[in-house]
Amino acid sequence: MVASLAVAAFLLGFHLAGVLPAASRAIATARSATGAMRNPALDDLAREKAAQKAGLSLLGSFASIALRSAAALAVSFVPILLADAMGLVDAGATTAFLLRWDVILGASAVMIAAWLVVRRR
Repeated sequence: MVASLAVAAFLLGFHLAGVLPAASRAIATARSATGAMRNPALDDLAREKAAQKAGLSLLGSFASIALRSAAALAVSFVPILLADAMGLVDAGATTAFLLRWDVILGASAVMIAAWLVVRRR
């Protein structure tokens, strides 16, 4: 139960931290740079400037996505630490359970399925 709450807290943190919009912006930047590199109307200098600008933007996006993901991960530990403090579960055992490959794959499959259902509405 606590592990499920931790996964739910991670999803909430992931949403509230804006990880997906940040990733979407990074993808848009990469696509824009690719378009500039393929644009025959631009000379080499303009292409180089576009590539450098995109590169800097993508580095910033990486930092943003990493920090946002770390925040979401930190939020997921709140239910675990609270339950541990109340003596309900051992934080180490719960974390070890959540780090098992079968649990990660199962939780990922459920999250992807839920996302697909919500997206179709």
